[in-house]
Amino acid sequence: SQAEREARQKKVDALNAKISELDKKVDELEKTAREQIHARKGDEGLKAPGGPRPIALWDFASGGLQDQVGAMHAKLNGSARLENGRLILDGKNSFVSTAALGKDVSEKTLEVWVYLSTLDQGGGGVITLQNNSGEPFDSIVYAEREKRAWMSGSNGFVRTRNLSAAAESSNADTAVHMAIVYGSDNSINVYRNGELYGQSYSQGSRITYRKGQAQVLFGLRHKGATRNGHLRGELERAALYDRALSRKEIQASLASRGDFIPLEAALKALSKEQRDARVAQLAEAERIRKQISSIPRGGGKTYAGQRRQPKPTHRLIKGNVRDRAEAVRPGALSVISEPSGDFGLAENAPEAERRIRFARWLADPKNPLPARVMANRVWHYHFGRGIVGSPNDFGTLGEAPSHPELLDWLAATFIERGWRIKELHRLIVHSNTWLQASSWDRKASEIDSESRLLWRHPPKRLTAESIRDSMLSISGKLNTQMGGPSYRPFSISNFGSSFYKIKDQEGPQFDRRSVYRMNVNSGKDPLLDVFDCPDPSVKTPRRRSTTTPLQALSLMNNSLVQRLAKSFAARLQQEAGETKANSIEQAWLYAFARKPTGAERGQCEALVKEHGLETACWVIFNASEFLYVR
Repeated sequence: SQAEREARQKKVDALNAKISELDKKVDELEKTAREQIHARKGDEGLKAPGGPRPIALWDFASGGLQDQVGAMHAKLNGSARLENGRLILDGKNSFVSTAALGKDVSEKTLEVWVYLSTLDQGGGGVITLQNNSGEPFDSIVYAEREKRAWMSGSNGFVRTRNLSAAAESSNADTAVHMAIVYGSDNSINVYRNGELYGQSYSQGSRITYRKGQAQVLFGLRHKGATRNGHLRGELERAALYDRALSRKEIQASLASRGDFIPLEAALKALSKEQRDARVAQLAEAERIRKQISSIPRGGGKTYAGQRRQPKPTHRLIKGNVRDRAEAVRPGALSVISEPSGDFGLAENAPEAERRIRFARWLADPKNPLPARVMANRVWHYHFGRGIVGSPNDFGTLGEAPSHPELLDWLAATFIERGWRIKELHRLIVHSNTWLQASSWDRKASEIDSESRLLWRHPPKRLTAESIRDSMLSISGKLNTQMGGPSYRPFSISNFGSSFYKIKDQEGPQFDRRSVYRMNVNSGKDPLLDVFDCPDPSVKTPRRRSTTTPLQALSLMNNSLVQRLAKSFAARLQQEAGETKANSIEQAWLYAFARKPTGAERGQCEALVKEHGLETACWVIFNASEFLYVR
């Protein structure tokens, strides 16, 4: 009930408050120890050790925006500025971007010294390594999914996990040293002030960032993260390594700043009573965390059932459930003579035995129906139309096969090769029929206008989902994360009942493949709808493929199309530079997998000169060659 949930939350809040008090006491002890060491530091002549060598280093205190090691020099964007030896970021529109990566980087470490202007902010990236398009990316991110918590940010959270570590408690005058290590074994380790923050974990696959195709950002989670991706704070120093640093190397780098005291040294400065008190406080905090985990969440529902053997099925007189005739024995289709549809079971045979007999009947090599249906469906997906034009109806009400002998041969070969679908695909795509061009022939068209006899490869328009995904892909915006919850391309308002409004929303979570789209019947996507995307709640064995004026208008004016045309143009400018010829050639390679002809290049250069590269990308999205498979 609501009262139970409120009582539980009140109890959890009280326990979390105790944990915060214990964390403060531990911090005070460590702070006291470090202050004692700093007080003696001048007398003892302590010297900070040198740290590991990065491939890029930005020391804003002494070197400004220059890379002190390589050539990844940085530039200010928005209202970002250098002041008093620090990079100042306002959390609104300020960030810093660097020149392109000078070598391939896979295993890596991101490192930064940061002053947080306020702890109550969320989603800001401190240091990010990203592809030029903005995805994929890896980033040190503050409080995007948990309040006052650090995490390893990534495109679509594919390499991100909540760490459930202690809440950030630093003040605006204290630098926090953060480092994230991405190992060759796909492990990810987050460090705060030289100590492991949360737990080491593995999630997703490590990304390799290519020379010339990636860059570093400061103060922005990734390119395009305009809603909450900016950080409000100050940076003193940052570095990028092309390997996974060890804990000792991270501490050595932290110590190279000069005023850092490692935890081991700080603990030695405490008395035995203080060390014992610290251990007890940490143990008590851990005990309370376990107590919180053990509190029942409540509010859940359990569905349980008691299995019961189905009763015998009876023939119903005129379909009347109250007028039952004789009991019917389990069996399959009697119209198929071999294998026999008579399972030889009694009316009250156990359900498990019925299912086993039915499965054996389906998979029997002598059964002509399953293999024919499967072969026809695979053919349908390759050619846009099956040998039998009604893939869900092989009966007398369905279409007759255009090539019955071919269908029989495909089915027999499918069975002979062990029902392996990949073998069936290979057999079809290696055929001369599949390898035909889509060229039109007047004489053949007069005899067979729909190419039912396959005198050419039928040209096919991409499905609605494929059109959307293709635009996302070539614009560099497609989030390839697999699995997980669906994305919701709509907003919900409630005025007595729920109302759904479709919205073109930006962000990696909305740029996933269309197969992950959550659909609501009262809020259809206008772009997908005009391109004949079927209602998921209705079986659609064969999609319609219509041609209407609304399709052309949607490709011209839909906000998603215009937004992705802009992203496509930005991607081309980053990858091909300002040279128009290079941008046009790269656009053709992405969209059509070929180089432009001389005439196409000349027309596109004139279009770019007069209306800009973004308009040329918009035209490409509207091209028949982009929309049709030939």
